[in-house]
Amino acid sequence: MRSLRTLLFFPAAWRRALIGAAAIALAACSTKGVAPNPALTEDTLDEYAIVIVGLDTPLQSTWGPWNFSDFNQTVNGIIGGKITRTLNSNPPTRGYLAMRVSPLMRNERFGPMEFTPPDNSYRFRYCKGRKVPTVQVKRGDVIYAGTLVLDSRDGKLWLRTEFDMAGARRFVQANYPSLADKLQPQPFTYYEVKSEPGCR
Repeated sequence: MRSLRTLLFFPAAWRRALIGAAAIALAACSTKGVAPNPALTEDTLDEYAIVIVGLDTPLQSTWGPWNFSDFNQTVNGIIGGKITRTLNSNPPTRGYLAMRVSPLMRNERFGPMEFTPPDNSYRFRYCKGRKVPTVQVKRGDVIYAGTLVLDSRDGKLWLRTEFDMAGARRFVQANYPSLADKLQPQPFTYYEVKSEPGCR
């Protein structure tokens, strides 16, 4: 069964994000982070969670933790040194990725933070009022959170999410057979961003 959710992003957001990117250097961008599809074994689960995501996008993506508010059910972005411990930077991708995520602190969630074309011509970041797909993880988890399909039509940026557990199982079985029996579905949940440092 597939679930579908579509979010519409307007070019004005691109311009604001580009200005913000020029004005502020995101500290996490300079870090190496964790390579996509790292070598993973059951021993990895002693210290990390494994998050499987599907990506179908011509854009680079950066993933990291978001601080979640129990009070108003929204998220705040975390940038700089705090994010480097779970940063994942992925190239344009059509397929599945395995992301190694260090255990999140209390009230943190993990998900995409920004999308950037390979030529860095603009940078889309989640800002106040937008919905971000996030997932909660803990040490030892092996989860599939969903598939993000990002494209541009009619001058607008579209993000669609799907859920294909069977495809995720095939990916894990083919690439990480020792983890296949541990894979569990844990679909993205969506929270409004209350604030994001550096947005304009």
